[in-house]
Amino acid sequence: MNWVMVAIGGALGSGVALLVLRRPSRRRLLLSTAGICGALGVFSAYPYLPAVTAPITVGFLGSASSMILVAAAPPVWLGTDSILRSGLVVARRLAVYCAVGATFALAGYLAVRAGTTFYVKVLR
Repeated sequence: MNWVMVAIGGALGSGVALLVLRRPSRRRLLLSTAGICGALGVFSAYPYLPAVTAPITVGFLGSASSMILVAAAPPVWLGTDSILRSGLVVARRLAVYCAVGATFALAGYLAVRAGTTFYVKVLR
């Protein structure tokens, strides 16, 4: 049953990949990275139904993150002198996407945890 859930998540991530890659721009890729990583943070902290949310999240992120890594930094090989420059551009873009992803994953995780704690401590 877990493999079916991972496959469903992968299909959802592929759908998002098709939508984002129709007209890829730096802004669109950065916003999709933030949204996908924020969803990772939310689903990883969601305390109810972990048997359902965990495999879907793994499948979704498995396909969506590969889409972003492929589209984020297309290498431009112009000659032997530009290999170092192209490598630095790819590394810089990847560092920016990783920083944005980690920030939004943490924000999503903390939002769900704070909401759950508030509900348990105050509203219950």
